[in-house]
Amino acid sequence: MSSLSKDDFEKPIGINEASDFLDRKVPTLYKDVQAGYIPHYKKGGKLYFFKSELFGWVKSGKVSMPSEIIKELDDSLSKK
Repeated sequence: MSSLSKDDFEKPIGINEASDFLDRKVPTLYKDVQAGYIPHYKKGGKLYFFKSELFGWVKSGKVSMPSEIIKELDDSLSKK
């Protein structure tokens, strides 16, 4: 069996490292987890996170700029 390199998979991180990564306080993260807002895993009573999923979670909250909204409307109208 071949050994996996560090690039082959991502190491899970704990609540404190997730807090640092997101620049959010630990109690806030616990509330986000409890509400089901943030991607997480629970094993043996501990919470785990993957930085790639946390990054994706942040990116999913992108707010469109007015110029992007106008372009989307123009594109939509030009297709009709």
